[in-house]
Amino acid sequence: MPHTDRAPIHRRHFFPKWLLATLCLALLLPAAPSMAAQVAPNVVLIGSGERGAQVTVHNPGLSPIEVEVTLTFGYEDSDEEDKVRTVYPEDGTTHDKSAVNWLRVYPQRVIVGPGARQALRLFSRPPQGLAEGEYWARMQVQTRPTEMPSRAVESTDEVRVRVGVTTRQRIPVFVRIGEPEASLRFTHVGPLLDDGGMSPEAAKAEGEGSEGEGEDGLEEHNEDGSEGEDDASLQEDGALPAPAAKTSELIVRYRADLEGSGAFLGMLNARLFKEGKILAEETVPIAFFNSGWRRIRLSLFEEMERDDLEGALLTLETLRDHPAIQTRQLLPGTQARWEAPIRFD
Repeated sequence: MPHTDRAPIHRRHFFPKWLLATLCLALLLPAAPSMAAQVAPNVVLIGSGERGAQVTVHNPGLSPIEVEVTLTFGYEDSDEEDKVRTVYPEDGTTHDKSAVNWLRVYPQRVIVGPGARQALRLFSRPPQGLAEGEYWARMQVQTRPTEMPSRAVESTDEVRVRVGVTTRQRIPVFVRIGEPEASLRFTHVGPLLDDGGMSPEAAKAEGEGSEGEGEDGLEEHNEDGSEGEDDASLQEDGALPAPAAKTSELIVRYRADLEGSGAFLGMLNARLFKEGKILAEETVPIAFFNSGWRRIRLSLFEEMERDDLEGALLTLETLRDHPAIQTRQLLPGTQARWEAPIRFD
């Protein structure tokens, strides 16, 4: 660059007073030790004939914490975009799958000292004549510091901060009466492609018309909230919507009907084959408390064009395994499998 004798220009940067106060506060406050309580196990199973179970709360912090335990009814379900969420029905105490009314936890409120552990005992008292099956609840463990440390920083903006952490953890509770079983049956499968393929809105429209026969009113409407008589695109004979010209990802949308008297917990394996070559494969944990629509995302090992996907074989298969539950504790049931070649009409 050519030399210049021009004097450098000094620019002044102006910061709002509130921002300066916030930065000073971040420098002045010491790093707080972890206050998050540790709760184990993260899933509670009470088998047939068992009277209860135990959950342990560990306080790893340097100050005592207060632990409060409540029981609610909730389960996983899919929304209109097939995203899995936990729902808490208003009829949680009267729902035919709820165990809230005949479960008790002790103690419901307790102080746990620094570094200490506290056992929370869950007692099951099912009513006489209760039908064979699996019943559910959610055990909410809320922890908060008993002492709320505070530090004030004097400034023109009167910035004051009070530090305290409250954590909530909801643990699924399964109570089994008799010998329940749970299986899935795939009824509709079809891909959604992110590169110009079916949009979520289009997928919802294309999925209209499948009739559910599961629990919670599925006989009246689809899991995605739509109504109809027939499915024009997600056909059981394997005819699938055409993708974009090229894609690196395949999102498979599928509907599974739940059969049996319990929730299905397991793994789902999805594969895409062609001429003996695996184009994509994913295995993910799944939980079905009733029939519904779900999605699984397949990352193709390499970008594929439409002609390359023609005739590829798509398979879905349930596996009796789950990362949160021991295999021996999973409900028995038949394996579900779907297999269909991809073709474009």
